[in-house]
Amino acid sequence: MSSEERGLEVGRDGRVVSHEPSPILSTSQRTLKAYSISKTVASVIQEVAFYGQVWSCFPAACNLVDGAGRVVSLVTSDVGDGPLNVVVEGKDPFDGVKAGMEARIEGNKAVVGNRLVVDLDAEVWQPVVLWDQVTAEAMASLWDYVRDWATSENLLAFWVPAVRPLRGVQMAFQETARDAAERLLLALRRGDREGIAIYALALAGLGPGATPAGDDFLMGLMAGLRAWPQFLTPGGLSAGDACVTVSQAVVAHTNVFSAAHLRAARDGQMGAGWHRLAAALTAGDKRAIQEAAESLLAFGATSGADAMAGFVGPYLLNGKV
Repeated sequence: MSSEERGLEVGRDGRVVSHEPSPILSTSQRTLKAYSISKTVASVIQEVAFYGQVWSCFPAACNLVDGAGRVVSLVTSDVGDGPLNVVVEGKDPFDGVKAGMEARIEGNKAVVGNRLVVDLDAEVWQPVVLWDQVTAEAMASLWDYVRDWATSENLLAFWVPAVRPLRGVQMAFQETARDAAERLLLALRRGDREGIAIYALALAGLGPGATPAGDDFLMGLMAGLRAWPQFLTPGGLSAGDACVTVSQAVVAHTNVFSAAHLRAARDGQMGAGWHRLAAALTAGDKRAIQEAAESLLAFGATSGADAMAGFVGPYLLNGKV
């Protein structure tokens, strides 16, 4: 019986408990080289060995999770650097890898089932974004561009009244999410920690996908609070405190993959596209701002736009709530 058929049992030490002998390695096993590894991932796997399974696998990303809820994503250069990412070389690197396969990381090697070995001796990438002196003019340039990406299918519609779902489930979803988002921003503005927890929780896990729309909004919001911290001034919260309050309320109420990304956003860690946006906003370069925003907005079906809706919220509602 395969590991996919029987599932995986994880012991208290995070190791996968195997109930049958390990299979002989397949002749089709591939060995690949990583050329970039997040500092967060590098630090975590140095502290405690990683024993888990493949949570999900796509052509450009293979997401691993262990019994402690730690996530490591093996990705191609098309995805690029991220707070939980290891960027690997090769064409179709995850061919034959399936959800449920056993995975382990020990030392500088990641082993996935009997299909893949990744050499993790790679350049370390810093995932923490530096949001330095972002001006109102730069944020206005960003909003002038991203507002045109608002559709009835993404959460940017929160901030563009002319764009509304026409009917049915999508309308109910948008109205529920928008109400929670507006109340969350009001609570953040007032420094109301209880309100922050209540309305962040209302968004947690809301919507389908590996990172649901509500979670994407919260991740973007945590970056937006750091980029536009003056939004928090009336309530006396720092951006760090606000992000911790949001994260504590939600991480236990969504899936393990999204929870790991929310914890990263809490700590100021975002993907390479957000680093490019931060640099463009700091420089006040309109063209660079648009190019960085376009790259982020194009991510996933709506994930990029949903995160951007969270990011621009503090700027758009500053002084209005």
